[in-house]
Amino acid sequence: MTCPRCGIEIKDEQAVCLQCGTLLTKNIIDDKRNSKKFHYTTKLGLIILVVFIIVCLLVSNEIRYKNILSKITTIENIKVDEIHNINNLYKSDGRHYKYILDDRQKEIYIKLLNSVKNFDNEIEINTDKIKYPSEYLLKVFDAINMDHPELLQLGSFKISEVKVNSRIIHINYVLTKEENQKAVTETEKLIETIKNDTKDMNNYDKSKHVYEYLSKNNTYNTNDNIMGMSSYSALNGKHEPNHLGYSKASQILLQNLNINSIITIGLINNKTYSWNLVNLNNKYYYFDVPISSYDKEEIRYAGFLKNSQSYSYIYIKLIPRIKNKY
Repeated sequence: MTCPRCGIEIKDEQAVCLQCGTLLTKNIIDDKRNSKKFHYTTKLGLIILVVFIIVCLLVSNEIRYKNILSKITTIENIKVDEIHNINNLYKSDGRHYKYILDDRQKEIYIKLLNSVKNFDNEIEINTDKIKYPSEYLLKVFDAINMDHPELLQLGSFKISEVKVNSRIIHINYVLTKEENQKAVTETEKLIETIKNDTKDMNNYDKSKHVYEYLSKNNTYNTNDNIMGMSSYSALNGKHEPNHLGYSKASQILLQNLNINSIITIGLINNKTYSWNLVNLNNKYYYFDVPISSYDKEEIRYAGFLKNSQSYSYIYIKLIPRIKNKY
């Protein structure tokens, strides 16, 4: 501390200033000591408060995150409502519709989904007061693709015309109504065959069977061709699916074998990419068939039940942190 009269530095235990002779009372000494103690305590308290706030935020986010996962991981409890009822190939709980879209996007989702059901070619969407309409609509397109792999007829959505306060959405189909009916029947038979082939297997072996089936019967098309975006392209085996076609087909087959899984869309090497996450024994694993399907002669298991740091998620709220690999 310093002398209150001359300002020279003095020791805490001194009673008199050796420079000017000022008597240092006990109160002055105690005040200085208490001042130091107060500043130290305040700093420590602020540090503790900041740490506490950070921990609370992390815990709160983790609880919210786990609550979302708990709602989408039980196949037995999926209740298909009128909005999401398409056919018998897949039970959709509308998880992306529920958890990644706002109210206005949900309205657009329902309009688009009904248009696909009816094989409508175009639909006009009101985009008034939407700041970035293309990005806004892209989330709806992704949600439909991830929620409804059973839409065998669906190729892609495309914004074909831009108006002042609206967008014209063109829907590309890969199957006609008649072809789609035949494809659904064909896929139902395939599902029954795979169920019979795997009836005595555990979930790990069932997952492996699906991975190997899709790998052996397809060749990965790295281009975003419209046919390759349909799950039918991978289920049928006569077309070359891209990443979206594989993930949709995987989702249909895995669910029909009572294996919990999620379709997600993200980035890999800065390109849009779709894959699956499979839940086995309450742990999630990457399930990425295209890695194996460059060559039908050899199955590579680099995408089977792995963890990886190369995947970047777009819809992070739905995606568990993958730290596991078999």
